[in-house]
Amino acid sequence: MTLTTAAVVLFCRWTASVEGHTRCETAVRTTVTRIEREAAVHGVDPVRLAAVCGIESRDGASLRAVSVCGVRVGHAYVRDPVRAIQIAAHSLARWERECHSRDRAVGRYHGEGCRAGSSYVRGVLTIERRLRCTMATGRRC
Repeated sequence: MTLTTAAVVLFCRWTASVEGHTRCETAVRTTVTRIEREAAVHGVDPVRLAAVCGIESRDGASLRAVSVCGVRVGHAYVRDPVRAIQIAAHSLARWERECHSRDRAVGRYHGEGCRAGSSYVRGVLTIERRLRCTMATGRRC
């Protein structure tokens, strides 16, 4: 199963209506396609980037999310999804180098410094494991 399909399986499950599910599926497919593209450009793991964006906005499925990947510039959220994903991928790549750890880079992404033990980091790692499991087994994990 692809990352895109796994993200749809995980993030669109709770949609009550057919219209809502279709809207969710379209948003997640578009977002994950962009995530895969930017991950390749910046040399970051696309599953990790999808997990970060997943915790922030269910990979674009959340109608309440202000920014697809929770990206802020200054104190303002970046509302443009393309730009937000670009910034998220660039930031993760930079912080992986600075923190010498993929897990610690997630802590830095969340503004916690190069720490890996926070509930935010654990949440991202849980989503990442679930995406990888769903991709490997072909069923929701």
